[in-house]
Amino acid sequence: MESLAIYYQGEKAYKHLQKTFVLPSVRCLQKRIEMIQFKPGFQDWILSVMQEKFREAPEHEKLVVLSFDEMQELYSKLGVSAAAPTFELDGVEVVCIHDVPHLIKCLRNTLMKHDILVDDKRASWSHVTEFFEKDSQRTLSSAPKLTRKHVAPNNFQKMKVRYAAQVLSRSVAVGISLYSACG
Repeated sequence: MESLAIYYQGEKAYKHLQKTFVLPSVRCLQKRIEMIQFKPGFQDWILSVMQEKFREAPEHEKLVVLSFDEMQELYSKLGVSAAAPTFELDGVEVVCIHDVPHLIKCLRNTLMKHDILVDDKRASWSHVTEFFEKDSQRTLSSAPKLTRKHVAPNNFQKMKVRYAAQVLSRSVAVGISLYSACG
Protein backbone atom coordinates (compact mmCIF):
# COMPACT_ATOMS: atom_id res chain seq x y z
CA MET A 1 0.00 0.00 0.00
CA GLU A 2 2.91 2.36 0.62
CA SER A 3 3.91 1.90 -3.02
CA LEU A 4 0.44 3.01 -4.10
CA ALA A 5 0.69 6.09 -1.89
CA ILE A 6 4.00 7.01 -3.52
CA TYR A 7 2.61 6.30 -7.00
CA TYR A 8 -0.36 8.62 -6.39
CA GLN A 9 2.07 11.45 -5.66
CA GLY A 10 3.11 11.27 -9.30
CA GLU A 11 4.05 8.61 -11.82
CA LYS A 12 7.26 10.40 -12.86
CA ALA A 13 8.49 10.58 -9.27
CA TYR A 14 7.54 6.92 -8.73
CA LYS A 15 9.50 5.80 -11.79
CA HIS A 16 12.47 7.88 -10.63
CA LEU A 17 12.36 6.22 -7.18
CA GLN A 18 12.17 2.78 -8.85
CA LYS A 19 15.71 3.34 -10.10
CA THR A 20 16.96 3.57 -6.51
CA PHE A 21 14.50 1.46 -4.48
CA VAL A 22 12.89 -1.91 -5.07
CA LEU A 23 9.29 -0.98 -5.88
CA PRO A 24 6.54 -2.89 -7.70
CA SER A 25 6.08 -2.11 -11.38
CA VAL A 26 3.41 0.40 -12.38
CA ARG A 27 1.48 -2.43 -14.07
CA CYS A 28 1.56 -4.44 -10.81
CA LEU A 29 0.08 -1.46 -8.95
CA GLN A 30 -2.60 -1.08 -11.60
CA LYS A 31 -3.53 -4.77 -11.22
CA ARG A 32 -3.85 -4.30 -7.44
CA ILE A 33 -6.17 -1.35 -7.97
CA GLU A 34 -8.28 -3.37 -10.43
CA MET A 35 -8.77 -6.06 -7.76
CA ILE A 36 -10.65 -3.65 -5.48
CA GLN A 37 -14.36 -4.42 -5.75
CA PHE A 38 -16.60 -1.40 -6.21
CA LYS A 39 -20.29 -2.18 -6.41
CA PRO A 40 -23.10 0.26 -7.13
CA GLY A 41 -24.39 1.95 -4.01
CA PHE A 42 -22.87 3.24 -0.80
CA GLN A 43 -19.57 1.65 0.28
CA ASP A 44 -19.55 1.46 4.11
CA TRP A 45 -16.02 0.03 4.17
CA ILE A 46 -14.65 3.21 2.58
CA LEU A 47 -16.06 5.32 5.42
CA SER A 48 -14.49 2.91 7.95
CA VAL A 49 -11.09 3.26 6.26
CA MET A 50 -11.44 7.06 6.21
CA GLN A 51 -12.51 7.15 9.86
CA GLU A 52 -9.47 5.12 10.89
CA LYS A 53 -7.08 7.14 8.71
CA PHE A 54 -8.25 10.50 10.06
CA ARG A 55 -8.81 9.50 13.71
CA GLU A 56 -5.56 11.10 14.92
CA ALA A 57 -5.18 13.65 12.11
CA PRO A 58 -5.19 17.39 12.85
CA GLU A 59 -8.47 19.16 12.09
CA HIS A 60 -7.19 20.86 8.92
CA GLU A 61 -6.42 17.43 7.42
CA LYS A 62 -9.95 16.16 8.06
CA LEU A 63 -11.49 18.17 5.24
CA VAL A 64 -12.38 15.69 2.51
CA VAL A 65 -14.34 15.51 -0.70
CA LEU A 66 -16.69 12.62 -1.31
CA SER A 67 -17.68 12.15 -4.92
CA PHE A 68 -20.95 10.50 -5.83
CA ASP A 69 -22.56 9.69 -9.15
CA GLU A 70 -26.27 9.74 -10.03
CA MET A 71 -27.28 11.66 -6.91
CA GLN A 72 -30.41 13.45 -8.10
CA GLU A 73 -32.80 11.27 -6.05
CA LEU A 74 -30.77 11.74 -2.86
CA TYR A 75 -30.48 15.49 -3.50
CA SER A 76 -34.26 15.69 -3.75
CA LYS A 77 -34.70 13.83 -0.44
CA LEU A 78 -32.18 16.13 1.26
CA GLY A 79 -33.68 19.29 -0.25
CA VAL A 80 -30.50 20.09 -2.18
CA SER A 81 -30.85 22.25 -5.28
CA ALA A 82 -28.76 24.61 -7.39
CA ALA A 83 -30.20 27.53 -5.40
CA ALA A 84 -29.61 25.83 -2.03
CA PRO A 85 -26.70 23.37 -2.50
CA THR A 86 -26.27 22.44 1.18
CA PHE A 87 -27.72 20.17 3.85
CA GLU A 88 -26.86 19.63 7.51
CA LEU A 89 -25.48 16.38 8.94
CA ASP A 90 -24.81 16.08 12.68
CA GLY A 91 -24.62 19.86 12.99
CA VAL A 92 -22.15 20.22 10.11
CA GLU A 93 -23.08 21.99 6.89
CA VAL A 94 -22.33 19.77 3.87
CA VAL A 95 -21.91 21.55 0.52
CA CYS A 96 -22.82 19.61 -2.63
CA ILE A 97 -20.85 20.50 -5.74
CA HIS A 98 -22.26 19.11 -8.95
CA ASP A 99 -20.01 17.41 -11.51
CA VAL A 100 -16.70 18.96 -10.48
CA PRO A 101 -14.78 17.90 -13.63
CA HIS A 102 -17.38 19.61 -15.81
CA LEU A 103 -17.24 22.73 -13.60
CA ILE A 104 -13.44 22.92 -13.96
CA LYS A 105 -13.67 22.77 -17.76
CA CYS A 106 -16.55 25.26 -17.74
CA LEU A 107 -14.55 27.72 -15.62
CA ARG A 108 -11.56 27.45 -17.97
CA ASN A 109 -13.77 27.90 -21.05
CA THR A 110 -15.49 30.93 -19.50
CA LEU A 111 -12.13 32.48 -18.61
CA MET A 112 -10.96 31.92 -22.20
CA LYS A 113 -13.92 33.98 -23.50
CA HIS A 114 -14.55 36.51 -20.72
CA ASP A 115 -12.68 38.29 -17.97
CA ILE A 116 -13.77 37.38 -14.45
CA LEU A 117 -13.97 39.95 -11.64
CA VAL A 118 -13.30 38.81 -8.06
CA ASP A 119 -13.10 41.42 -5.30
CA ASP A 120 -12.47 44.17 -7.88
CA LYS A 121 -9.56 42.17 -9.34
CA ARG A 122 -9.67 41.05 -12.95
CA ALA A 123 -8.69 37.55 -14.09
CA SER A 124 -8.10 37.33 -17.82
CA TRP A 125 -7.05 34.51 -20.12
CA SER A 126 -4.39 36.87 -21.45
CA HIS A 127 -2.70 36.59 -18.02
CA VAL A 128 -2.40 32.84 -18.57
CA THR A 129 -1.08 33.11 -22.13
CA GLU A 130 1.42 35.87 -21.25
CA PHE A 131 2.64 33.83 -18.29
CA PHE A 132 3.03 30.75 -20.51
CA GLU A 133 5.00 32.67 -23.15
CA LYS A 134 7.42 34.13 -20.57
CA ASP A 135 7.69 31.05 -18.36
CA SER A 136 8.31 28.61 -21.21
CA GLN A 137 11.43 30.61 -22.17
CA ARG A 138 13.01 30.13 -18.75
CA THR A 139 15.41 27.32 -17.92
CA LEU A 140 13.73 26.74 -14.56
CA SER A 141 10.03 27.03 -15.29
CA SER A 142 7.43 27.84 -12.61
CA ALA A 143 4.91 25.58 -14.36
CA PRO A 144 6.87 22.98 -16.35
CA LYS A 145 3.79 20.89 -17.19
CA LEU A 146 2.10 23.80 -18.95
CA THR A 147 2.07 23.39 -22.75
CA ARG A 148 0.45 25.00 -25.76
CA LYS A 149 -2.34 22.39 -25.37
CA HIS A 150 -3.21 24.06 -22.08
CA VAL A 151 -3.28 27.67 -23.25
CA ALA A 152 -4.61 27.20 -26.80
CA PRO A 153 -6.52 23.92 -26.72
CA ASN A 154 -8.33 22.59 -29.77
CA ASN A 155 -11.89 21.28 -29.40
CA PHE A 156 -10.69 17.78 -28.49
CA GLN A 157 -8.21 19.11 -25.91
CA LYS A 158 -10.96 21.26 -24.37
CA MET A 159 -12.73 18.03 -23.40
CA LYS A 160 -9.75 16.87 -21.31
CA VAL A 161 -10.21 17.70 -17.62
CA ARG A 162 -6.49 17.48 -16.90
CA TYR A 163 -5.65 20.39 -19.22
CA ALA A 164 -8.25 22.57 -17.52
CA ALA A 165 -7.20 21.49 -14.02
CA GLN A 166 -3.50 22.03 -14.73
CA VAL A 167 -3.97 25.47 -16.26
CA LEU A 168 -6.09 26.49 -13.24
CA SER A 169 -3.60 24.96 -10.79
CA ARG A 170 -1.93 26.59 -7.83
CA SER A 171 1.50 26.48 -9.51
CA VAL A 172 0.18 28.48 -12.48
CA ALA A 173 -1.56 30.96 -10.14
CA VAL A 174 1.63 31.40 -8.10
CA GLY A 175 3.66 31.81 -11.29
CA ILE A 176 1.31 34.49 -12.61
CA SER A 177 1.47 36.28 -9.25
CA LEU A 178 5.27 36.20 -9.25
CA TYR A 179 5.51 37.51 -12.81
CA SER A 180 2.97 40.21 -11.96
CA ALA A 181 4.88 41.28 -8.83
CA CYS A 182 8.21 41.35 -10.68
CA GLY A 183 6.83 43.32 -13.61
